[in-house]
Amino acid sequence: MKNVLITGGSGLIGHALIHFFNSRGWKVSILSRLAHTMYHAKVYCWDIEQQDIDERAFENCDLLIHLAGAGVADKRWTAERRKEILESRIQPTQLLYKHVSRLKKKPPHIICMSGTNYYGDQTQAGCLFDESSPKGTGFLADVTEAWENESRAFENLENVQLTIFRAGAVFARNGGALEKMTKPVRMGLGASLGSGQQWVPWIHIEDLTRLFYWAEKHGKTGIFNAVAPERITNRQLTQAIARVLKKPLRLPNVPAFVLKAALGKLSVLALEGNAVSSQLLQQEGFHFRYPKIDEALRNLIDK
Repeated sequence: MKNVLITGGSGLIGHALIHFFNSRGWKVSILSRLAHTMYHAKVYCWDIEQQDIDERAFENCDLLIHLAGAGVADKRWTAERRKEILESRIQPTQLLYKHVSRLKKKPPHIICMSGTNYYGDQTQAGCLFDESSPKGTGFLADVTEAWENESRAFENLENVQLTIFRAGAVFARNGGALEKMTKPVRMGLGASLGSGQQWVPWIHIEDLTRLFYWAEKHGKTGIFNAVAPERITNRQLTQAIARVLKKPLRLPNVPAFVLKAALGKLSVLALEGNAVSSQLLQQEGFHFRYPKIDEALRNLIDK
């Protein structure tokens, strides 16, 4: 039996990974700020502020998955919230590295999360970004770069493989971005946002969880764009949701100024986005179960 340790196990992706690895006979443990009991996972505590981890969590660990980080879309981006978003990624990663580097038996494979926000907060028409593309501009691009730089410290450890996934919007059945997008369409209030031409890099939650397993099984290292092959705009996504729900789209696009007034700087998440390539994953042999948006939505959306 193999052992996987997950940070950020209480989130959307973490819950999916716990179920996925359990179903394949793995022993699952999570690092949590709070002591509690989980039916499908053993819980160990860590305290970021006190720089303390229960090191029993690392015993016989075959795979360490690091997801921890505050949600970027959960609250308005005040100066305090922006600081929290950055520190919630940097400090846990530094703490993990400090403890893992001291272990006599280190996890042989570590997988860290990142985001396609690396390529910039401003839509660049006509550009298709792959893993070799330079960092873009904007708050989230800076956060993502800093996060990845901290994660890459694990490459300095002997006999430790490191993989980083730059994920797009993760579409799942319950919660996350898709639920927020689907609700107004169900109510007959669906509409594209801003110009509607901004790209929406996305991935089905099942394909994302399979990616972690695939990387460990085949020893894949380096940085990969965790996005589906089909590239879609906000308008195309809204139309696809309406098709699956069999709902009309009668309203005009929501003007950018309305979103900016309502969301402040957070509106960049709705109004901007870049086209991101998953070609490297496909070249390396990963096969998507949900490469196209319509089949992904049909699987995820309850009619």
